[in-house]
Amino acid sequence: MKKSWQRKEAFRKISTGEWVFCIVAGLILGTIFAVLPWYADAPIPKSEAIQADAVLSSYTKNYRRHRLSNILLRFEDHDPVSVDSVCLNDEIEAKIDTLTPGTRLHLYIHPHGNTAWEVDRGDEVLLSFEESKEAFIRNNKASTVMGIVMYALANVSAFALIYKKRCCTHKAKKHKHK
Repeated sequence: MKKSWQRKEAFRKISTGEWVFCIVAGLILGTIFAVLPWYADAPIPKSEAIQADAVLSSYTKNYRRHRLSNILLRFEDHDPVSVDSVCLNDEIEAKIDTLTPGTRLHLYIHPHGNTAWEVDRGDEVLLSFEESKEAFIRNNKASTVMGIVMYALANVSAFALIYKKRCCTHKAKKHKHK
C-alpha cells in the first residue's frame, strides 16, 4: 500500500493539461450520454409517430459482438426501417422470423429516425408501441445515469485541478519567503 506522501507525489505528477483534458472529456461525454438519447429516442405519444403501410421485401438481422443489434426491415414501397435491440426479445424476434416477402405491415415510426416503434401485420401486433416506449425509457435512463457519472468525473477533475493549483501556489509562496 502506498504511503500518503507517495499518493500526493503521484497526484502532483499529473499535468494541468491532463486535468483539463479530463474535465473537457467528462463534459462532452456527459452531454452525449445524458442528452442525445432523449432527443434521438425520446418518448413520444403514438399520435406523433409517422404511420406507414408498406410491403415487406426482406429483413436482415444485424449483430454486434455476437449480440443482436437490430433488425432491418426492407420494403418494396418504403424506405428501410429498423427495429432496435432495445425493443427486441426472443418472442418478438420469433414473430419477425415468421414474416415472408410480400407481407403488408402497418408501422409507427419515430420521427427523429427510422426506428419502428410498432409493427402490425394486421392479424397480429408483432411489436407494441407501448412496449417499445417503455424499453426506450429504460434505456435512456441508463444513459442518463452514465452521463451523470461523466459529469461527476469532470467535477472531480476540476476540483483536483483547483486543489493542485492551490497546493503548488502555496508551496511556491513558502519557498519564496524562506
